[in-house]
Amino acid sequence: YYIFPENGRSWVEKAYIITIFMILMGFISILEWEVIFLDKRDFSNLCPLPIGPRTMFLSKFISLCMFVGLCALSMASLSTFVFAFHLPRWNSNSISYGLKYCMAHSLSILGACFFMFFVSVFFVGLLMTILGYRRFEKISIYFRGALLVAFVILIFFVLAESFGSEIFPFSKFY
Repeated sequence: YYIFPENGRSWVEKAYIITIFMILMGFISILEWEVIFLDKRDFSNLCPLPIGPRTMFLSKFISLCMFVGLCALSMASLSTFVFAFHLPRWNSNSISYGLKYCMAHSLSILGACFFMFFVSVFFVGLLMTILGYRRFEKISIYFRGALLVAFVILIFFVLAESFGSEIFPFSKFY
């Protein structure tokens, strides 16, 4: 991008980066599985305090959203500045155009990471609802392990595809 003008290929590379960040956010949210919902320990620690259940749930939700936002922005910070430095200069030399580009890229990665986090929360809640809490505690470790392995395999496939590797020749059928 530094030498030759952008010819329409950058959207594919941006899509790979957003996909990688989504997979990483899914991996992180599965690792943080235990802190997504309030549990017995949270209630035993917080019930003696003069706060209501609504405040407990709201504070838990806000802290999780801040965690996801900080993770997403920390992952996106380098790619935002790299893309913003190289790509907008072929369209405009304006600083405001570059700042709009940075904002759009950051918001798209932030939205993708929040989507992946809430999909993980949905699966945790669905699994807990279907199985019940006691069976969920027994089976969740295996489900978590399977999801973590799936995310590792998925990131391996995405990285291999993004580098144009011929490791997986069956991925060229599309």
